[in-house]
Amino acid sequence: CNDVIGDICGIISGSAGSIIAVKVANSLNVNEFVVILIVTGFISALTIGGKAMGKTIAVNRSNYILYDFSKLISNFKKK
Repeated sequence: CNDVIGDICGIISGSAGSIIAVKVANSLNVNEFVVILIVTGFISALTIGGKAMGKTIAVNRSNYILYDFSKLISNFKKK
């Protein structure tokens, strides 16, 4: 799940970042290419760092996560 969520966030943040970069570059009258590179690097660093943090939590707390998820799913069981 973390990979799917990370990929979706990457697509959305990349699209939003490119729009923001172009608007910032136009308002400051600087080279768009440089601003796009900076914004893309910043977004990539946050995305990769966030995914790594999520995976670390998932590995360290896998038993608790599965137990809580099992309790949630058991609420949907027919009696």
